[in-house]
Amino acid sequence: MKAVGSGVQSQITDCDHDKIHPHRHWQNNQCVWTQVPKNANMMIRKICGKLNMVKTDQPDPRLPERVCVIRNPSTRLISALGEYSKRKKDHRPLRALLEHLCEDATGFDEHLEPQSWYLQEITYTHILKFEQLDTEIYTVPTFAQHRSVVDTVIRPQRLTYSKHHSGDLQDIIEEHQDLVEQCVEKYYALDQDIWQNTDKYQNTE
Repeated sequence: MKAVGSGVQSQITDCDHDKIHPHRHWQNNQCVWTQVPKNANMMIRKICGKLNMVKTDQPDPRLPERVCVIRNPSTRLISALGEYSKRKKDHRPLRALLEHLCEDATGFDEHLEPQSWYLQEITYTHILKFEQLDTEIYTVPTFAQHRSVVDTVIRPQRLTYSKHHSGDLQDIIEEHQDLVEQCVEKYYALDQDIWQNTDKYQNTE
């Protein structure tokens, strides 16, 4: 199995991640989950809190359940630009933001980093697809054992739209297909491969 971080490029923005997110992982004595911006973090943090998992910057790579969420890079890109625009009060049209990103990513924030950049420390036993999170989350024993808790938090409808854009995400992508494809090819090719071939990057031994 390939580690998720195999061949990952360095970060593409100029964010100080240690300052912004000093604790990227939640764990207990059975399970560790790694946060990736725009990949259902708010929902899973609520679950981890209810299960008394703790935040840490020193994840245990020996735990039997090592979990992350991967998302279609195209939909994540659109959602991440919406988050960036809101937080930084950069209200340029989406197309202008995409053009800027394609040219130079350094001025953007942590939401635009490759997903794989966040996943270099651990070889994961469970790489869950964001789009099927409402079912795939139950392949993780820790979450399956607490289904009554998880069911109150995971909302399938929240996996199919962006709160920062009006309209269907897929329609938005198609409208800006040329620039989306350029950005994915330039920055997120490994993310695309992981999303399409999760089995290749998981280690279930």
